[in-house]
Amino acid sequence: MVLPIYRELTGITAKMYQDLEKNAEEWGCLGYSDYTSNDSITKGLTTSVMYFRSVEHLHKFAHGKSHRAGWTWWDEMTKQGKVNEISISHEIYVVPKGGFENIYVNAELYDFGNRPLPFLRNKCECEN
Repeated sequence: MVLPIYRELTGITAKMYQDLEKNAEEWGCLGYSDYTSNDSITKGLTTSVMYFRSVEHLHKFAHGKSHRAGWTWWDEMTKQGKVNEISISHEIYVVPKGGFENIYVNAELYDFGNRPLPFLRNKCECEN
């Protein structure tokens, strides 16, 4: 069973992703991947991994119209006690130039390894 509030949240998230894709260049979005897990009986897990050129680009997206609308919705639902069964968290990692490695053996490329390399080589200071 999916909670009605979760359905509402996924609709808001879909709008944010559409806006993120439309404005990827402006917000420095290099791409994202989503994962779903049923490891817990009581709480499912959906994870989004997003890649931005810089923390400044990430903050520009975070304070943009669509993300702020979702943020405001979340704050209101929290005050009303309607999202107690849902958690949101985020982590930010800054990787210095040359400070990453991707290895895929007998696997499809995914996450950062699945980003278009010419785009990275030409427009991102994070290339290896």
